[in-house]
Amino acid sequence: MKILISIPWYHPAYKAGGPVQSIKNLVEAGWKDTEFYIFTGSKDLDGSLLEDILTDQWVKTSAHCHVYYRQNTSCVAAWRQILLEFKFDLIFINGIYSFCHTLLPIWFANENRFLLSARGMLHPGALGQKRIKKSLYLPFLLTLLRRRNVEFHATDADEQYYIRKKMGDSFKVHIAPNFPRIFSFKFHNKQSDHLKLVTVALVSPMKNHLLVLQALSAVDCKVQYDIIGPIKDADYWRLCEAAIAHLPAHIQVNYKGALPPDQIEQVLHQADVFICPSRSENFGHGFLEAFTAGLPVITSEHTPWKQLQIQKAGLNLKDTVEALTDGIRFFAKMNQETYQIWSASANQYGIAAIDKDRIMRAYHSLFNSSPC
Repeated sequence: MKILISIPWYHPAYKAGGPVQSIKNLVEAGWKDTEFYIFTGSKDLDGSLLEDILTDQWVKTSAHCHVYYRQNTSCVAAWRQILLEFKFDLIFINGIYSFCHTLLPIWFANENRFLLSARGMLHPGALGQKRIKKSLYLPFLLTLLRRRNVEFHATDADEQYYIRKKMGDSFKVHIAPNFPRIFSFKFHNKQSDHLKLVTVALVSPMKNHLLVLQALSAVDCKVQYDIIGPIKDADYWRLCEAAIAHLPAHIQVNYKGALPPDQIEQVLHQADVFICPSRSENFGHGFLEAFTAGLPVITSEHTPWKQLQIQKAGLNLKDTVEALTDGIRFFAKMNQETYQIWSASANQYGIAAIDKDRIMRAYHSLFNSSPC
């Protein structure tokens, strides 16, 4: 089977968050009879050029994967060339809003079977961002999709519901979870009345960093809060900086920028708790990586990671300053013995969520599904 994956950013890009990691994990999952061709850009999310890549040509990166990093070739010319050169069994489009990677392949490759992965972009929280632009764009996209052989990919039942709610019931919506990374589990010492928090995520209103900072202003324990991830919204980050400037002296906030994926495990092992009260979350690789590393997670009620307190794996909280303040205090005051129980439970929760054989079966079904 020959599958073309269209995605705006791909490895070694890493600043665009979960979709890049999802596709990298997917193509490295150990396929035997499937060839992946990935059409992507030559820059990272911040516009920086990727290093040590060959552009505007197909590069074989593994036994079953070829990547085309577009740089000087126009999108239109690249798509015409690719579709003349190859015949694909499936075109797997990742993301909703890209002209080059969503609209053009659907426009040009009208005889192909398409699979469109929404990647959380049709969740209510995501739709609330840049609402006017999306309200103009989505009806146009919907009209185009109805003229083509398009099916949707969702990572869970909640996303399947949101896709159908926004795009209608006329499309097939398949469910296949993301392939995760599993980190090593290590116990470490945690001091009472002290907490090391970490967030690994794009810095944007969706991830609610500002709410965390506002909650920290009322915490009386000593807290170190490390923020890892590229700044997607500069205006939002300025609000965060203003909040940081007014925090009391016993609250230390470190913005460490975007880190390569191979450094994330070490960062997690240096923290006590992962915090990310997202307004909307499709999957959240950072969450699962934190669980497997043994970090309890403080998050909202708007993520796929549920019943955390019952499992002693973390806290699902209302997205209010008061709720987050109480949650941070809860872990800050926790002693070493109790923390180790929660840490082990977080690891068990993460591992229990991973069944690679089941995930592989789901993708085999997804890729081999009969056309509409």
